[in-house]
Amino acid sequence: MGTTAASVRTIRMSAVGVPPELHKECYSIQCCQAKGIEHCGFCEELPCEKLRTFVPDESPGCPPVYHIENLKERRANDIEAWLQGHRDKWHEEL
Repeated sequence: MGTTAASVRTIRMSAVGVPPELHKECYSIQCCQAKGIEHCGFCEELPCEKLRTFVPDESPGCPPVYHIENLKERRANDIEAWLQGHRDKWHEEL
C-alpha cells in the first residue's frame, strides 16, 4: 500500500484531531515519519518495546494484546474498512 505525505497527515489528523506538526515531541510520530510509514502497524518491529510500554495490555476494558492486534488489523485493511468495522463493533456493544 503506498501512502503520500498528505494521506499520512490526513489519517493522523483524523486519529488525534490535530496535525502531527503540533506533536513534534511524540516518539511514535517521529518514528513513523523517519521510517516513512503510516502508523506503527506497518513497522517491521511491531510491537517494539516503546509501543508495548505506551499501550500496555493491562488497559481497563481491553482484552490482552488488543492494541497490537488492532494495529495489525488496521494494517490489513484500508482506513475506511477499518473504521467501519469499528463503528459496527461498538454500535453492536452499545
